[in-house]
Formats: sequence, C-alpha cells, structure tokens
Amino acid sequence: MPGTGPVKIVPGPRDHPEQGYRSRFRHADEIAEPGYYSVILRDYDIRAELSATERAGIHKYTFPHSDDSHFILDLLHGYGNDPGRVRWAQLIAKDNDTILGGRSTAGWADGRQIYFAMKFSKPFRDFEIYSEDATLSPAKREAKGNHLKCVMHYQTSPGNVILVKTGISGVSAEAALK
Repeated sequence: MPGTGPVKIVPGPRDHPEQGYRSRFRHADEIAEPGYYSVILRDYDIRAELSATERAGIHKYTFPHSDDSHFILDLLHGYGNDPGRVRWAQLIAKDNDTILGGRSTAGWADGRQIYFAMKFSKPFRDFEIYSEDATLSPAKREAKGNHLKCVMHYQTSPGNVILVKTGISGVSAEAALK
C-alpha cells in the first residue's frame, strides 16, 4: 500500500481509514478495463495503476511531493483477517530495490504457501521490518514470524513515478523473481 506522511502500520477500520493505512477513493476516479485498473488514493493524492498476468503484476504509482512517501507491505492482513490465519511469513530485503518473501495461511486452502518478489524502479531511502507491530533493529534485513510487515521509505517530488514489478510462485521467492 503506498502512502505519504506519518507511517501507520495497521489498516484501520473501513469507516475511518484515517486511523490506519487505508485510503478513501471515489468510484468516479476509477478506471477498470480488462487487464488494467486505476484509482486515485484520495488520502495520499497517489494515482495507483495496476495490471497483472497469471503470476506477475506491474504497478505504477504517481506520487505528490512528500519527504515521507512510503510503501507498506503487510503479510498479516488479508481477506478474512481471521486470527491465527497466517502460519508463517518471511520478509527479505535483498537489495535497496528488491523485497522477497512468502507466507503460509490457513483457510480455504489450508497450508497454502505463496512466495513473492517485488522489484521497485527507485531504490528505497530506508527500510524497516515490523514484527508484532514493533520495529526490529534498523540493521535487520530479514525476518520470520507470523505477524510481519515492512515499510519502504522514499522522498518524492510532484509526478514522481515508482513502478513495482511483482512475481508470485508456489515454489520459492527466487522462482518468483524470475
């Protein structure tokens, strides 16, 4: 999830998105076509454009000016948000522009494992990992647990575009990187 301003690492309630990292949007600002989706995240003034294939996606985010632009990757929350749903998760900052990871969940496909690789077009200025919503050591570039999140920090100027190439795999994060 892209954002600007102070980092909020919890989603917050749907009816009060300002209490977390969610954002308001208007259906009038959406464009939805086969293979393409675009929306303006109103709380952050960020245009998000998304496209995907079976195992890969490309995201284009157009940012406003901000010294506190960021992306939040939350491996705990998802559809359903049942307690105990995440069995394990892993995050690795491979470089200052690449995040690898994966998780296993209970639910409709009990024990399903999914791995991912995310390559950012602009190196992040700073990187933080959270476990149980507490920041780990700044030198920490890898973590395992079942309540993991990470934040990639940027400084952006008006119209700055950051592309995020994402791959997924049922085998490994390295396979998702291919």
